[in-house]
Amino acid sequence: MGFTREQVRQSNRTVYVVDDDPMVLDAVDKALHSRGFTTQTFENAEGLFEILEQTETGVVVTDLNMPGMNGLQVQQELLRRGTDLSFILLTGFADVPVTVEVMQNGAVSLVEKPFRVDHLIGEVERALEASLKRNHDRTEIRLAKEAIGRLDEEELAVMDCAAKGKANKTISYELCLSGRTVDRRRQSAFRKLEIESVAEFAILRARAQDPQQILSA
Repeated sequence: MGFTREQVRQSNRTVYVVDDDPMVLDAVDKALHSRGFTTQTFENAEGLFEILEQTETGVVVTDLNMPGMNGLQVQQELLRRGTDLSFILLTGFADVPVTVEVMQNGAVSLVEKPFRVDHLIGEVERALEASLKRNHDRTEIRLAKEAIGRLDEEELAVMDCAAKGKANKTISYELCLSGRTVDRRRQSAFRKLEIESVAEFAILRARAQDPQQILSA
């Protein structure tokens, strides 16, 4: 799913900036403010994790080499918490192993110091869109699980058979039900899920069963 520029502008545009160098912290803060972002700045990662909420969207921009938790450790902690925040690493030492590790772990970008303002802003915009997409997908998965959970075992069995393309007669035989019972359970499932077709059920079922596929789509 893509988001329009207007949707991104109207979203939570908070960028959390972590850097132990006050001059860099101030420069990033001013650059982001000039383009309409809300910022929270921290001289260490411990301060960042004291205020983060689990369900937040936004972007974390952090320096690589810092006292205490470094940039890689910040990324690992964000992954452990399972947040929807996007991650950008800011560094003057963009060696290959570090770049490979942060990108494999899902970083949107690695920005080298000294940075160009336009480049940083572009990467933050891209990271924000990625954060919104993750949050949207996670919400879709949660809603799908809640919807499927409204079905009882009998209704779910009928719908699973129907989603495999089986005709009512086949479903009746396999589940030892009358054709009328199969139809009744199908219609009950449609009402509970507020859908009108088996195809819609199949989409909900896939989301609820395979969240990793949805999140990586």
